[in-house]
Amino acid sequence: MNSTVEITNAYYQTTATRSHEATLAYYEENAAALLRRFRRWLPESKDANCLDLACGCGEFVFLLETLGYKNVAGVDLCEEELIHGRKFVKAPLFDADVLDFLRTSSTASLNFITALNFLEHVSKEKLLEILRECSRVLRPGGTLVAMVPNAVSPFGSLTRHWDITHEW
Repeated sequence: MNSTVEITNAYYQTTATRSHEATLAYYEENAAALLRRFRRWLPESKDANCLDLACGCGEFVFLLETLGYKNVAGVDLCEEELIHGRKFVKAPLFDADVLDFLRTSSTASLNFITALNFLEHVSKEKLLEILRECSRVLRPGGTLVAMVPNAVSPFGSLTRHWDITHEW
């Protein structure tokens, strides 16, 4: 097992499991919260090709499926999270490195990509490569929605240092 996968799995065990529950009620509540936050960026067409980067347990994929999107997928390095997600989503959840997955994706093949609470975990070098690949695989007019911690918030330094997997 490489160190990135090992760290990702340890992160799930020590951090992510605190907020995740493998219940339908959890997924439904989470979907409602995600919809409130991200509704304005969702594709109009339910046939849009959508990819959730570092999808974790598939909560955003669950939201998209609930809304009727037909072409949805997620990718993550943590097999344990994907196992939980597969209990609640029908879409494929790929066990792969995000950058490797994007590199093997066809040019202009996606309409919508999400990267929620993920990009702060990669080196600046890898971040640039990921963003270039997102640009390459997005169709003209496609959307990338990214969310990272707000460093200027009152909890900014806490967020930076409580999680050793944050690169920046």
